[in-house]
This record gives sequence, C-alpha cells and structure tokens, in this order.
Amino acid sequence: VRRMMRGPEDRSGVAKSGWLADGVAYIRFDLFPGNDATIADIRKFLDTHKDAKTLIIDARAHRGGGLAEMDVLFPQLFAKPTVLVGMDTRVAVEQRQGNPAGDASLRKVPGPEGVVRREHYVVPAAHPTPLSKAKVYLLTSHRTGSAAEHLSLSLKRTKRATLIGETTAGAGHYGGMALFGHGYSAFIPVGRTFDPDTNQGWEGTGVKPDVEVPADKALDEALKLAGVNKTADLALAGLR
Repeated sequence: VRRMMRGPEDRSGVAKSGWLADGVAYIRFDLFPGNDATIADIRKFLDTHKDAKTLIIDARAHRGGGLAEMDVLFPQLFAKPTVLVGMDTRVAVEQRQGNPAGDASLRKVPGPEGVVRREHYVVPAAHPTPLSKAKVYLLTSHRTGSAAEHLSLSLKRTKRATLIGETTAGAGHYGGMALFGHGYSAFIPVGRTFDPDTNQGWEGTGVKPDVEVPADKALDEALKLAGVNKTADLALAGLR
C-alpha cells in the first residue's frame, strides 16, 4: 500500500532526445503514460531521426506505463512481422472489466484454463525507414520496471537490440490501482507478461542485460560499441 502521488497528466514521458553523434540518435524515456504529448514526441523523434544508423534507447529511469508508446516505436524498428511477448490475464478479470492490458497490437491465442492469453506483436510500418535496419542499444538499470521491462524483453528475445546495463527491477505482473480513500491505494496484479519461447516471465528476477555494466556506465559502453569517441557527459550536452 502506498500513498498516491499525482503529477501533471499531460507531461511527456520523453525526457531527452536528439543526436549524440553523426548517425547516432538517442531517446530517454522516464515513463510510458500513453498520453498525447508522449506519442507526439515519439512520432517527431522518429521522423527527425529516421536516417539514424544507430539508436540508443535509455530506459534506466523508466518507471513503467502502458503499450501505446511501444506500438508507435516498434513498427519503425522491425522489418518483418514479429511476436514480441505473451500476456496472460485472468478470465474473471476480463469478464468483469474487459481486457486490462489494452487492445493495441494484441491478439488472442490458445492458453491454459483460467486465463486469456494474448500475443503482443508488431507489424512493420507501411513506409519503412533506415531505422528498421539500425543498430539498437537499450540501456537498463535496477530501476527499469514494468512496461520498460516489457520493452526490454521484447527487444532482447527478438534480438532486435543489445541490452546494456543492469538487470531490471523484476516487476512482471500487470494490473491496476485499487483506491482505499484518503489518498491511499494498492496495486492489484491481474496478469503476467512472459517469453513465449520459454513461458518464463521476469517477476522477481528481472530481465538480464546482454552486456552487464553499472547503470551509470551504460551509455559510455553503448557509445563505445557504436564507435563513438565521446563520453556520456559530452554526448548528452545540448540535448533537450
């Protein structure tokens, strides 16, 4: 149980973005709120940086959210239709309140008794850009949680990105907030997200990076792998 903290609902989840070097684009997410401001910022970023040869996605401070931002980003990154992850929701929850995970890019598939199983999948953009062939690096930390771990596993298991940093937080069950009044609430899980190849999720264990380094060194490592001769502080200078 935690006390609810409220913030501006229209704030963008994109914290920083821009060019770090010639051909190297960078975007940092702190949240996937699914609001118009975040979606607009992502679309603008993808258009402005469509010719990038390398994309660095920074999710080290990403606290979670929904699927809407991923459903804008993924079609630009994948060159063919791809299953990302699986999602199991309790049948009783769906009967009572509908699909709590949302509808975008989800399709039902056979699953075990008592759950509704869906695949989160991506269909490439109708007009692909060089981003579909760009090298992608995803930066993670112990704080990277929930929807950011969905992002992490999706990119790792499909081998679309190299994960650099620390094992993520281990918040693999999705759900919603139950209100108790007087400003108090609790998170109630109603389903899980998992790797359809292994049937394993990351609840309590996190998603392991491909290249393990301290979180504060992850960007330096990504720049080195991208062949950029800059430190993180120098590369980030001037980004909004």
